[in-house]
Amino acid sequence: MVLVAVGLAIGFWWVGRPSLPDRQEAEHDTESGVGDAEHTTVTATCTEPEDTGYTCRLRDAAGRYGYSITTFHNDSPPTYKRITTRYGLTVWDFPLNADGTGTKTLGTTPPRDLSASVSAVLLMLSGSLGRPDAFSLYGAIDCGAPVTGEVTTCTVRAPVRSATVRETGENEYELTYRVTLSM
Repeated sequence: MVLVAVGLAIGFWWVGRPSLPDRQEAEHDTESGVGDAEHTTVTATCTEPEDTGYTCRLRDAAGRYGYSITTFHNDSPPTYKRITTRYGLTVWDFPLNADGTGTKTLGTTPPRDLSASVSAVLLMLSGSLGRPDAFSLYGAIDCGAPVTGEVTTCTVRAPVRSATVRETGENEYELTYRVTLSM
């Protein structure tokens, strides 16, 4: 009897869950949402949606390469917890121009360590290049010790071809990079 009750509870929970989009729906939603926000035509190649969300590699009409991350959140009204609404929150960026170049402004906090900000840029580049492993580019740009004033050339490894960083303000830097595009 207990197993029947547990089975019914799981069954009702499963049927009541909001359904996930399929890959085509995810690509269409991303193309239209990001395209409208960026005022351009966008094509998206997305991973298969899972309970937590999905990622997409983007390309816009100007040829820029980008990425998007959609995470799913469940929300229930405070007065009636049995109703759950699933919604997606999407963040995106286009860190690569059509020729494989890009520039990002990096903010740091004292002691002015760039490594965390550079790692975040590498994650963006990884998503834009369609790398299956988000950390595939970890360490591909190493700008060394704190940078002051002049342009500093960073040590790079493939697919990053070159990178420089320069101080633009207090705790603010500009990272300029070029990557090899193989798409």
